[in-house]
Amino acid sequence: MMFASQRLAFRIARREAWRYKGRSALSIALLGLPLLGAAVAASAYDTADLDDAETAAQVLGENEAYIEFATPGVPLEQQSWNNTWPAFEMDWEDPGRAVTDQEILASLPVGSWIAPYSVSAGSGESATVATPDGFGQIYTFGYNLGDGTYEDAGLVYREGSAPGRGEVVLSTAAAEYLGLGVGDDLTVEEGAGTGDHEVSGIVEFPSDLNGRFAIGGMFAPQASGWLVDTPEPLTMDDALALNELGMTVWSQSLLDTPATGDYATMEVAMEESELAIYGLIVVIVVMEVVLLAGPAFAISARRRTREFALMSANGATPAQIRTVVLAGGVLFGVLAAVAAIALGVAAVWAGMPLLEQFVGHRSAGLRVLPAIQAALVGVALATGLLSALAAAISASRVNVVDALTGRAGRRKGSKKWLFGGLAVLAAGIAAGIAGVYLWIMPLMAGAIVLAQLGLVACTPALLSWASKL
Repeated sequence: MMFASQRLAFRIARREAWRYKGRSALSIALLGLPLLGAAVAASAYDTADLDDAETAAQVLGENEAYIEFATPGVPLEQQSWNNTWPAFEMDWEDPGRAVTDQEILASLPVGSWIAPYSVSAGSGESATVATPDGFGQIYTFGYNLGDGTYEDAGLVYREGSAPGRGEVVLSTAAAEYLGLGVGDDLTVEEGAGTGDHEVSGIVEFPSDLNGRFAIGGMFAPQASGWLVDTPEPLTMDDALALNELGMTVWSQSLLDTPATGDYATMEVAMEESELAIYGLIVVIVVMEVVLLAGPAFAISARRRTREFALMSANGATPAQIRTVVLAGGVLFGVLAAVAAIALGVAAVWAGMPLLEQFVGHRSAGLRVLPAIQAALVGVALATGLLSALAAAISASRVNVVDALTGRAGRRKGSKKWLFGGLAVLAAGIAAGIAGVYLWIMPLMAGAIVLAQLGLVACTPALLSWASKL
């Protein structure tokens, strides 16, 4: 019997939604807009975010590792192995010593090759160059692009070819900034390589789309580290030998090595903090959706007062009337979630080039963060129910005689609601201050809920007061 009643409630909700399309569209839009923002954010985040293996594959390409000195010749204890700049401990007072390329190669498997490389374009030497508006700064590198190690690292020629003697290649970002193309001259006013140099190509590193740099033999050969190409995967013994020379190691073969020391504790703390922040965001989204869509359901329920009175006159119980209104909330919540997720994912797919430019690296393809998208459906159901709850309670209390005779009046705002709302608002503000001071995320979430509920409770009295001004 219960399920039959619920099926009937959903049939009525579907009929009313189709009958009043404009009102239904408004309710769905109010429920869906915040969800659309969350769907876009979730898909964009998942699309742009690369895991450790994807980041290493994008930066290193077919190369095995990237190594760089902390202090040459000073042994270090590396604590993390899964990112570009690992955490480590060392004797910071030790001045170190010079370390030769031969010593580095001796610590690697036989047949290994190293090539100077900077993971960040900002590690290059700055040069002043002529721009369409006067002068500007770009970074320069003296890489020998005849070495296939760089193309193995993902270097792509968008136009032209490798530079010959006296020629340079520009990154896509630098070419756009300088207004230059293949065959034009790059004029270096100050820094290494002063003079005019013909542009032979436009290049891109997938891990650095926004770096403004030039590569050519006339520039300083300095780099922050080396790309490492090995005939076999790097082992922990190889990495420890490099650590003894004062080098950190970022290797595709060692990404799964557990973190140690203080860094392991710090990683756990960061993960817990991220989860708490996500929870806070969910609370904010739910509250905003309820506050946006609640009035729409209230207006809809008020316009259906006569309909509810007729249902009551024909034997419907208050619980059944509440079920009818809540069924509309569930229906609109599901429709809002489906529309929001579909539009959100489509928007991210269409905007992927802009997203990649914004984050500064190529993505691994469109991804939707399915766990969050599934959670959005649950959030939509919950918010649809919460948004319709007040309207459902109000509809179930309708006076049948007054409604059928057209005498159903408006309730006046109560001072009890005003004072109660002010008390709840004050409690929310106090909880918010305490939550920020003590950095307790659940307390912050509770503060948001209390503050917004307090404001809602005060609204009728405030509107009544404002109307007298």
